[in-house]
Amino acid sequence: MANEQTFPKSQKLCSRSDIQYLLTNGQTLFVYPLLCKFVKVKKQDVDVQVAIVVSKRRFRHAVDRNRVKRLIRETYRKNKQALFDTLHKKEFSIHAIFIYADKQHLSYHIHDKRIKELINKLIIEIGA
Repeated sequence: MANEQTFPKSQKLCSRSDIQYLLTNGQTLFVYPLLCKFVKVKKQDVDVQVAIVVSKRRFRHAVDRNRVKRLIRETYRKNKQALFDTLHKKEFSIHAIFIYADKQHLSYHIHDKRIKELINKLIIEIGA
């Protein structure tokens, strides 16, 4: 795959059963303010599928939740290539869910830095 910076539907984790399995059996990584649960699955067409969750309990207004999700999606989209390059050589795929664990908005630059850290931790974890 060329250096694509898109986030198509095929890379989004939408299946309820896959999400439920991920939440019950997944490994956990934490880089404040993001909690990442991930699980290795058999090789699929797409190397990584991701879901993003922002709690209604922490952000009461949908506009606030959507803004945070949009920032996380955008920073993931810009920084995911290293993860895809690593997984392209592996014989498995990854399902991951990013859970936002803060009660306040953070800037784009902080999200960008934390997503990079989280992706690097994830690469180290799956490489081991």
